[in-house]
Amino acid sequence: MAVNYQMDVINPFEAALKGYGAGAQMLQQERTAERQVQQDAQQSQLFQAQMSEAQARAAKLQQEMENAKLGQASMARLFQAVETNTVTPELVAEVMAVNEKVGTFGAEIFKNRTLENKKAAFGNVTRPLAALELGQVDIARTEFQSQYDAMMNSGDEKGAQVVKSYIDQLGTEEGRNFVRTSLIAMAEGLQPEPGAFKWA
Repeated sequence: MAVNYQMDVINPFEAALKGYGAGAQMLQQERTAERQVQQDAQQSQLFQAQMSEAQARAAKLQQEMENAKLGQASMARLFQAVETNTVTPELVAEVMAVNEKVGTFGAEIFKNRTLENKKAAFGNVTRPLAALELGQVDIARTEFQSQYDAMMNSGDEKGAQVVKSYIDQLGTEEGRNFVRTSLIAMAEGLQPEPGAFKWA
């Protein structure tokens, strides 16, 4: 059978050209695939970064909401304490951390309450002391009895027992001297203002 060189014989140049084209196409496909992989990786990283940022913002917002709730609760406790005259330095510091203006208000309330309590305690000591200095033992006893009753009614049994011990010692001169000395020492420590007590 005769060979048709135009149809049956492969042209080496044409074969080489086809091979080159196929190789170039495969290389292009590989590069395209690599770029796609890189783009996918970049997109994934960007998505992860966006998710992390969103989670951080959500966590921050949640914390701010929790802090706001705690702050409101602290301020509510402060106002309740103001009404019941039970403001404490710890509560003032707690409120100051979340609201400086309200905390400052609480600090002033505590300062004034402390001063008023100190004045009241100072009076409770100096009134019977004055009576003893004037020789009015019955008046001192009546003053102590009023304080004892008030302490028992308020649940301050420890303070009431101290006052009761003073009442029990008013019957003797030695006991009265002991009470007088104790009251002078207490008055010096309870001065609302430095130098307010000048008992000889």
